[in-house]
Amino acid sequence: MANVPLWDVFDALDDIDPDNYADVDVLIPFLLHVEPKPTYVRFSLDADRWTNQVCWRNFRFRKADLSSLCHHLGLPQRFVGPNRIVWSGIDGLCIVLRRLCYPDRLSDLCLDFGRSESDLSYICNVTIDWMYARWSHLLSKLDKPWITAAKLQSFAAVVGAKAPLQNCVAFVDGTARKSCRPGIGQRLFFSGHKRYHCLKFQSVVLPNGIVIHFTGPYEGRRHNASMLRDSGLLPQLQQYFQRPAANGGGTYCVYGDPAYPIRAQLIVPYRNVNIMQDERDFNKDMSSAQQCVEWQFSKVVQQFAFLDFSRNLKILLQPVAKMYLIGVNLTSCHTCLYGSQTGTYFKTDAPTLQETCIEHAGISQYSAR
Repeated sequence: MANVPLWDVFDALDDIDPDNYADVDVLIPFLLHVEPKPTYVRFSLDADRWTNQVCWRNFRFRKADLSSLCHHLGLPQRFVGPNRIVWSGIDGLCIVLRRLCYPDRLSDLCLDFGRSESDLSYICNVTIDWMYARWSHLLSKLDKPWITAAKLQSFAAVVGAKAPLQNCVAFVDGTARKSCRPGIGQRLFFSGHKRYHCLKFQSVVLPNGIVIHFTGPYEGRRHNASMLRDSGLLPQLQQYFQRPAANGGGTYCVYGDPAYPIRAQLIVPYRNVNIMQDERDFNKDMSSAQQCVEWQFSKVVQQFAFLDFSRNLKILLQPVAKMYLIGVNLTSCHTCLYGSQTGTYFKTDAPTLQETCIEHAGISQYSAR
């Protein structure tokens, strides 16, 4: 029997007389008909259709760089799910990148990866969980091997060439990621300033475009000063951002907006109404340099538009915070490979993937629970 559209079945049900056996006999073929299971061709990055241009459009990375990214992130060669789903590390990475790069339906990804919607959803969630558990520490600690005293001095020099503050090495700001209205805890996630429900995050960006410190999520009603207190950023700045005596001693600092308190490691604009002209010039010049934080926030949602599609970001139903953190991490990897607007503005290069990703032990298989 040929495929029968669903509306034809509904029309047949409307015309059926239950007391007429002839009508019931007509309905039997509709009830016994089973739609054939769709056949898919499994994804392979080596296929001819996945050219550099197609990979850039669908994954935001060039074809040759995807294998390098998978290697440096240390993704297992083989994932095994409890329902016997098996996929490779490169497959999981490509599915996550494809899912985040644009707010498509899962059904739109079936033909690309040769898997059902349920399989794609499961693979995406498990891979994101693995990447979060393995690499989230990169965004919560400042003690990174590639950030040396010479690097900090060079960051202070490039910022000092654009702004009057000579010991500033990074910029801090908060962002609110809009989401659907949650079913419970609406007051908790509602931002009175933004006038919508959201999760908040705090980010510290270096002049080379790398997000060196990223914390969250925080409730939508939280203030920047409250996020700063809970992030533990100031004690880490005091510990790791000390300025050598040969360079004048003291400490390096980060620059934030007026919502933050002023500290030795955190400088903010002059906040009085009646300020001197040189203080106004200071605020203006530092504000021009601080906009690099907004550039990085914009780059995350430009590269991974799914994270900006608030209608499908459902708090308490989806791992919204994990997806955004992974998006930030992948954006930093993107900056390492292709640069950023921030690095171009300050004329400084980002580190390599090998420098930013800690050496990993080879993992052959990961069994999801």
